[in-house]
Amino acid sequence: MEIKKLSPNQILTTMDFPVHNKKILEKYFDQCKNGDLEGVLPVPVVPISIGLPLLDDTSESARKYNASITNYFKEHPEVEYILCDGSHRTTALMLTHNKIPAVVFRKDADIEETRQFINEANKLPGNEHLNLATADTIEGILANKANHYSGNDPNWSASDKSEIMYETVRDKTLRMIKERVIPKYMIDFYKRANKN
Repeated sequence: MEIKKLSPNQILTTMDFPVHNKKILEKYFDQCKNGDLEGVLPVPVVPISIGLPLLDDTSESARKYNASITNYFKEHPEVEYILCDGSHRTTALMLTHNKIPAVVFRKDADIEETRQFINEANKLPGNEHLNLATADTIEGILANKANHYSGNDPNWSASDKSEIMYETVRDKTLRMIKERVIPKYMIDFYKRANKN
């Protein structure tokens, strides 16, 4: 299992926000703010060197999306990874000015190894909520992300969708700060720590 420490501008994520569960964000924020990073599991990522999240059809919308995301990676060479799961953790880590621990999925066996690790971790008190919300294969992850990033995700309402459905963890977190969709004390902490 390969673990890396990444910067928020290295990871591509979805544009949907605010985070889905404020309590989980608060839990991770408090852990990260207090330096308790042992309790924050690494987020799973796929390197773009393995593959891009492209749509596999010949429609005009798929062609436009594929061209758009391919161009995005060319224009943003710092973006090297695709986030599979972990928006609450990445947001908390950025707000507290920490690097993001990430488990790198290079092959399908890495996903299975991570699932087994999480299953074992769930046996420890306080960890019962842990899961890995991602596909079982790299190909499946890339297909799911392509649908999500292109706005074709059936779980999204029309109000959730925009032309571009992806951005870096850094840009997403800064947008959440600007639009004040996260608690003020987190924004204040980020700004205060950013000045030091």
